[in-house]
Amino acid sequence: MIDILIPNMGYKELNPLIFGYEDCNPGHSYGPALRSYWLIHFVTGGKGCFINETGKYNIEKNDLFVIKPFEKIFYQADSKAPWSYIWIGFECYETPPVKLDTVINLPEGAKIFEKMKQCVNMEGGRSAYLAGKLWELISIIIERRNPPLDYVDNAISYIEAEYMHTLSVQDIAKRVNIDRSYLTNIFKNKTGLTPKQYIIKTRMERAAQLMVVYNQSPTIAAGSVGYDDFYNFSKMFKKYFGVSPREYKRVNSNTKKQVF
Repeated sequence: MIDILIPNMGYKELNPLIFGYEDCNPGHSYGPALRSYWLIHFVTGGKGCFINETGKYNIEKNDLFVIKPFEKIFYQADSKAPWSYIWIGFECYETPPVKLDTVINLPEGAKIFEKMKQCVNMEGGRSAYLAGKLWELISIIIERRNPPLDYVDNAISYIEAEYMHTLSVQDIAKRVNIDRSYLTNIFKNKTGLTPKQYIIKTRMERAAQLMVVYNQSPTIAAGSVGYDDFYNFSKMFKKYFGVSPREYKRVNSNTKKQVF
């Protein structure tokens, strides 16, 4: 058995406490017992059983089983094909970022848990490294459970990430891999705006935020949201808000108004 000391860094979201791995002997068991923190075992080979308050679970290779804080548990390696596993224990603020079922079959997790072993050669960065691997594990579970974003959601994400650059509807359609006309139709059906109108909306509201909340000049705001031509920016801004950028900043700066 390899059991690695993890310095408690007090991270709020995912804070690693213990890490280790073991090739268990036939029939090796633990419990009944309780832990004060979350503990995940990932089975790299063999099999065994896990018992908690909800029932008995047969565990095999590529399964992970989850022990919740203060949950009474018992687990045991198979007498003929005992399991090998890697474990990590951690604290978190309230609950993990995703609901963790008692048992999750997760072949994709094998590489993550194997890479966790590299922390053996670390000192100061050990806790941060394992916290990063926990987040990577959580991301895989979330990705598996949540359906992909639809075309419009993907288009909106792209606009909000790239609004400060030259951006056309054709660019967006190409990025989300659909026809330009089809994107325009479904985008307007969902948001009430065309993609072009949404780009303008995003740019104008970001510019207003820069001027009012972050006290930037209209010229800086224009350049920051993708307008090299201040005259064109000023014209679009006045059309959107009904006043010039300078007038908008003058009227709203005292209130520090959050525009979105």
